[in-house]
Amino acid sequence: MACRSMLFGLLFVSIGFAQTEKPDSAKLSVDRIFSTEDFQADRVPQLKWLGDGAYATLESDPKLKGK
Repeated sequence: MACRSMLFGLLFVSIGFAQTEKPDSAKLSVDRIFSTEDFQADRVPQLKWLGDGAYATLESDPKLKGK
């Protein structure tokens, strides 16, 4: 009975150590995709829908800032 209790105790301790490892930043994970900015796309500029399903984008010229 004592041996069985010791075995379960070692099992729980080893599970605790396994869960506290830092994740490898080189590996891709769902958490890394959605919780970091590593995979964040650039914003889409303002769209103006035209007739027949066509669209145009409106972008400001950075040279004209402040004018």
